[in-house]
Amino acid sequence: MHATSRAFAPRTLAALLGGLLLTLAVGCQEPNSLLRRQGMEALWANDVARADNRFTKAVKQDPTDWKSQYYVGVVRIKQGQALEAQLVLEKALTLRPREGDETQDILDSLAESIYAQNQPANLSAMLQKAADEYGTVRDYTRQGTYLGKIGDVDGAKLAFRKAIKMAQKDDPQPFIALADYLESAGDTQGAIRALKMAYSIMPRSERLAERFRHYGIVPGPTVPIEPER
Repeated sequence: MHATSRAFAPRTLAALLGGLLLTLAVGCQEPNSLLRRQGMEALWANDVARADNRFTKAVKQDPTDWKSQYYVGVVRIKQGQALEAQLVLEKALTLRPREGDETQDILDSLAESIYAQNQPANLSAMLQKAADEYGTVRDYTRQGTYLGKIGDVDGAKLAFRKAIKMAQKDDPQPFIALADYLESAGDTQGAIRALKMAYSIMPRSERLAERFRHYGIVPGPTVPIEPER
């Protein structure tokens, strides 16, 4: 009986030590909240490699962590890996399909990842699907912005009209986005007009005032015009 006990003792000891090591390893695991914070700090410092390390580790520890999935997608875009970014962001969207601004952030980056792949048809389909499914001001603003980038002038203008019509009276963002698009398209007068509408909503905005100065316009009470909805 004692011989049998001695024969099994090494196995028992090894099992106990293995369990102890596993417990210590789990106990030393960095929580995903810490990894995300470190990753975001790295992004702010433009240390993409460290951000990649932190967010990727968080995803490996918990594949259901939508926020880490999202940030991995952001990092992949910065690294020029647009297809991988798209795949990761689609996972994040699946995990966080209806959560207001959080979902919209994912959709913004998803649109950028598809645009970076030079796939206008896929991008148009993604933008339309988001507009159909969520139908927020931000969805139509995004749609207008990216349709403008791929040369769909009519589609872009229609999307911006929808965004402006849906926006709250104190929301200048659709007008600013429209101005950005018109400016990029070379329509200076149209851009100024859109900025004037935004300025009527935010007359104290220094950023808008600076844009007027860029066009040689002195900001003041005569600049704003009533928004057209």
